[in-house]
This record gives sequence, structure tokens and C-alpha cells, in this order.
Amino acid sequence: DVFNYYKGLINLRKLHPAFKMISQAQIEANINFLEGTPENTLGFIISNNANGDNWKNILIVYNANKEYVSIQIPFENWYLAVDDEEAGVKPRRLIDSGKVDVAGISMCLLYSE
Repeated sequence: DVFNYYKGLINLRKLHPAFKMISQAQIEANINFLEGTPENTLGFIISNNANGDNWKNILIVYNANKEYVSIQIPFENWYLAVDDEEAGVKPRRLIDSGKVDVAGISMCLLYSE
């Protein structure tokens, strides 16, 4: 399971140029941090089809807590690609509620087109 999870993360990075920005200007223009996240969490959005990516926005949340946290996210049709169980480029499910639950000691990645 761990092997397949890492394989999915590696494939995700290979296929998405948003994770390969090389200049400070690109990073400053395309990454915005979520405000008001719970303690021990970090969330940010890579936006504007960064670096020519086909995903319009990519939202990433890291949760360092031992329990689930619920994060308010911008209202949009987000597709979950990575959570605590599986990683890859295919959508696992649609999240359109304005919030996402992130398991303890894990991360999640959502995208919009």
C-alpha cells in the first residue's frame, strides 16, 4: 500500500508542471496560503494554471494533528486526488461543500479544472 501511495505521488509530480515552478516570481504569483486554518495545519492553493498546468487550481492541506480536522475551502467544484488512503491523478470524489475533512497526520490534495 505504501509503495502504491508513493508511486501515485511521484506520478502526480511528473504529470503536473505546477509542482515544478523554478522562480521566486512564479511562486509568489501562484501560491496563496489559506487563512484561519486550525492549529497544526497548513493549507495553500496553487492557482492560475501555474506553470502551464492543466489543473486551474490545486489545493493542498497538511494536518499534523492526530485527529481529523475540517478546513474551510473556497466554494468551487474540487476533485479529491490525494488523501490518507490513496494518491494519484484521477479524481476520487467531488467535494463541493466548502469544506474538506483531513485525516490526522496526513495531507490531502484537491484540484479544480
